[in-house]
Amino acid sequence: MEIFPLFEGEYWVDNNKIFTPIDLNTTSIEPVKNAIKVAIKPFLIKHKQHLILCDLGLGFKNKNNTLNIVENLQKLNIQPHDITMVLLSHLHKDHCSGLFTNLETDSQLTFFNAKHYIHRQEFHYALNTAPEKYPHVIIQNLLKIESQISWLEQDSGWIDDFIYYEISGGHCPYHQVFKVFDTNKNIVFFGGDELPQYKFLLYKIKTFYDFDPIKSMHLRSQWAKIGELENWKFLYYHDAVF
Repeated sequence: MEIFPLFEGEYWVDNNKIFTPIDLNTTSIEPVKNAIKVAIKPFLIKHKQHLILCDLGLGFKNKNNTLNIVENLQKLNIQPHDITMVLLSHLHKDHCSGLFTNLETDSQLTFFNAKHYIHRQEFHYALNTAPEKYPHVIIQNLLKIESQISWLEQDSGWIDDFIYYEISGGHCPYHQVFKVFDTNKNIVFFGGDELPQYKFLLYKIKTFYDFDPIKSMHLRSQWAKIGELENWKFLYYHDAVF
């Protein structure tokens, strides 16, 4: 099992969920008022015959009108049609906006050969929640490509016998986390926005932006202990360091 971070840069995120890119080539970075700094970093997992993506980034494009996540994959000699599985922790815009290549003109999935694993309860919750939290245009378009979605229905379960999913419900009510296993008993843990950065394993941090901050904090403590015992490889979606 191989893991590749697909780094999309660092951003200031304000109270309105506006993502302002940070120029990492400058020597001084001026903070944006009332904003936090985060990285955006989906992951690619190579697992036997599968190429698996964990979340899909902001959907921003480069000067050639190519999605950043696609450009990062092409640097690894991987094309969108090569991806076989997409795991979505939740449907906030910074995690799902790479779903469609040209949302303005059509509903063509970026990774059109992949099966997309989305929790059905998260989908329905997103449809009925304020658009500043969930990108309704993207979410509504999911109804047009249901044949390529594998709706997860249970609170926990298995995908193809080597991926375990579970509703964690700390960051948003139906947020889910994933554990990917290989034949050597290695375990990769993807915690989405409930374990977004390495520092969250080191310190008890209660975040203002979580649906249930106390639950998120307790979950991280549990994962830290179990992960140490079982030697998990943690993937940090919002951390600039891999």
